[in-house]
Amino acid sequence: MRGARPRKAEGWGVPAPAVVEATVTEVQADGVVRVTTSAGERLSARCPQHVDPAWLRAALQIAPVEGAIVVPEGSRRAILWAVFPGPEHKDVRVELHLRATQIVLEGHSVELRTGKAKIALDTEGVVQIRGKQVHSRAAGVYKIRGGIIYLN
Repeated sequence: MRGARPRKAEGWGVPAPAVVEATVTEVQADGVVRVTTSAGERLSARCPQHVDPAWLRAALQIAPVEGAIVVPEGSRRAILWAVFPGPEHKDVRVELHLRATQIVLEGHSVELRTGKAKIALDTEGVVQIRGKQVHSRAAGVYKIRGGIIYLN
């Protein structure tokens, strides 16, 4: 509607719908985050699936995290829309749990690493498995095929 003034989100002093800069200051046990807007207002916001509350909690142990909340029209609840970690958060690490019917990782190379163990794949079809010890088992037939196979 042309010329219509956006209504203010109830009690927040910002137009709805709106995206508002905020600083995340807390993640509550139920996953709701506490934020402080750039205007100094303290609000609760729902945390979407793409924002990991465990990572956010770990990052907040170091420093507050900049972000953005969205205020949906007709809603009294804000949603954490995005987070913008600072350089002080670059080393924040948490466990990652994936649940899916299929997980696809694509890239020029894919590497899994921990300590001295590594599995690497590249676009040429080279697969490298390295480790102090490598164990392999099969309940059925175990086939090894290759142009040339070297065993020590």
